[in-house]
Amino acid sequence: MAWALAVALLVALGVFVVYTFGRSRLGRPAPGSETLRSTICHVKKGGAIRLGGFGDDGEDVQLSIGSEAKVRLGPEEWHELTADYRGRAIRLEWRVQQGATRVVAYSRTELPLSEVGLEAPALDAVRAGGPAMTLLGSSFKVEEVGDAIRGEALAFRTWLLHDEEKRRFVRLERVGEQTPKASIGKPIAADAIEVVRVG
Repeated sequence: MAWALAVALLVALGVFVVYTFGRSRLGRPAPGSETLRSTICHVKKGGAIRLGGFGDDGEDVQLSIGSEAKVRLGPEEWHELTADYRGRAIRLEWRVQQGATRVVAYSRTELPLSEVGLEAPALDAVRAGGPAMTLLGSSFKVEEVGDAIRGEALAFRTWLLHDEEKRRFVRLERVGEQTPKASIGKPIAADAIEVVRVG
């Protein structure tokens, strides 16, 4: 009798353990569960994010990611996510530095240099850490300059500048001998970006 009771208790305990620790793998995950702990670092092409107050009129916007690319500039590396907003390209650039994720959202991209108050010949003298430049009516510091590779093939020259408070960023790019283009952006806290869909 004691033997049968011990076996019954062991069987019941086994069923309980299997059910408790295995139930999350028995069925499909709950809808949206893949985004619970996701950050911008997890978002790929086909994903979607929500940015609070980022719209032209200060409204929240949801962006569907149309493309993604990894960019390398010497030892530096960042990732770009591109989406469409009101018929124009929006680019988010994120990189991990010293354990923190830095995100810059460029709401205006592919602009002529005149939009930021710069002429192409002036770029040749620009050096990282060099003298500040006047753009958009303010003083901008030069953070990085160099030849970068986007994805596996596209090589281009790039310059990253920011104002004194790091509230505005300007990314300049020149592919080959083409006319350089400018993008204007602002930093966004990585934890303020809501991941709607990973992709």
